[in-house]
Amino acid sequence: MRAFVTRLGCAEPDETVNDVFAQVFARIDRFRGDEPGFRGLLFTVARRRVVDARRRRGREVSTVPLEAMFDDERGPSQEGPAKVEQLDAVRALLGCLTDDQRHVVLLRVIADLDIGQTAAVMGRRPGAVKALQARALARLRECATEGER
Repeated sequence: MRAFVTRLGCAEPDETVNDVFAQVFARIDRFRGDEPGFRGLLFTVARRRVVDARRRRGREVSTVPLEAMFDDERGPSQEGPAKVEQLDAVRALLGCLTDDQRHVVLLRVIADLDIGQTAAVMGRRPGAVKALQARALARLRECATEGER
């Protein structure tokens, strides 16, 4: 959860995660569903918290600093040189994407949510998420091909 809110550009990821769990657990008796539904609920609340924080700051954040995308306890400083190069390549590729495309990729890959859960978190239809994902993957292929030249 912390990695997700950090990758969304949250200024205070620990505080946001604590708020998310406090909000969800305060109303846990109302939840009806299974584990994937609960995970989807957590990521929905987290995403909304990050968006609300951006709105409160009174400015629109259009990009997430790429350094923050891997700024957690498993950062490149604890990895070998090959891993650092791989992370740099991933950062560069994710930098090619729009915010929505990046969010879809992160929710699908990092959070391991399915299309329906990702759509619920983003407040979009599953078809829109599929289209965003397809455009994101196509853009990633373009960027990877440009990088090989």
